[in-house]
Amino acid sequence: MPKQWSTKDLEVLKPVTELRSGIGRFHFTDDYSVFHYSKMPDQIPQKGEALCQMAIYSLSLLEKSKIPTHFIRQVSERCIEIKLLRHLYPQKNEIRSNEKNYLVPLQVICRNYLPSNASLHRRLEEGKVKLSDVGLKKLPAVNEKLDKKIVEFTTKLEEIDRFISYEEAQDMAKLSNNDFDNLINMTLRVNDVISKHAEIRSLVHADSKIEFGFDDKRSLMIVDTVGTPDENRFLHQGINISKQVFRD
Repeated sequence: MPKQWSTKDLEVLKPVTELRSGIGRFHFTDDYSVFHYSKMPDQIPQKGEALCQMAIYSLSLLEKSKIPTHFIRQVSERCIEIKLLRHLYPQKNEIRSNEKNYLVPLQVICRNYLPSNASLHRRLEEGKVKLSDVGLKKLPAVNEKLDKKIVEFTTKLEEIDRFISYEEAQDMAKLSNNDFDNLINMTLRVNDVISKHAEIRSLVHADSKIEFGFDDKRSLMIVDTVGTPDENRFLHQGINISKQVFRD
């Protein structure tokens, strides 16, 4: 079965249907998770409030840049209201072409740097991926800014997230060529917005995880949250100040 844990609690105010988006609320908790081990037994005091505020600010930055998101409004210091989408499982063949109101079953990784703990290093060593697969002719130095951003895909609605090819990603989500191009272009735009803001705060934005969905008009939008240490790897003077600290 696909994993269902989250460090945010979801409250459904208006259920999503095939014809229209629903409305829900994310309640940010002090829980955290590492890799695929679900929630850890301890908590981080005030994590929920901090991540909620960062998420609100980052989603607002995207909206100002005319990048649509599922964010509706702030409810409290730990809660936001969002558009709800259906979870359709590709492994059950539940997604049809031109489907509306559904979560795109992919996580999109955008890399600006390759810090030593980036998973790409391990996958290269294990022979699971080649430099040419990610558009590289040689391996850059650790923390050297990439000449060209690397975009990769993992599954989203499986028990264990796994990296997949562009072809499998497009087929799994039932995306047309135009949809797929839009998704990649929007990924790069989101990445640029977060990177520019990080630079203002004297941070290096190494990489990000971005998720997408289609609304009731089949318009692509950003879902979940962005610009927080849970979704983005930030460094300050080479030191991780993101979720990577707990992974290490």
